[in-house]
Amino acid sequence: MLKTWNTLVRSLVADQEDALIDRNALPLLRQKIRDAEAGLNAAKISLTGLIKRDRLEAQQLELIIARIADLEPRVRAAL
Repeated sequence: MLKTWNTLVRSLVADQEDALIDRNALPLLRQKIRDAEAGLNAAKISLTGLIKRDRLEAQQLELIIARIADLEPRVRAAL
């Protein structure tokens, strides 16, 4: 008998939970959309930062390569 009551209570709770979700489906979906938009905006900001850092590192690499090209002949001449 106790198992039957336990099953009945769990069933009623599950039904109430489903009903609550169904009644509030639109607000829940709106909140999920807001959360997704916030995540997308954060990802865009992060990507922008990564692109800027990549460009800066590429410029620094070009400067290093130019400096090597400048110093190498002088080092060879000095040796």
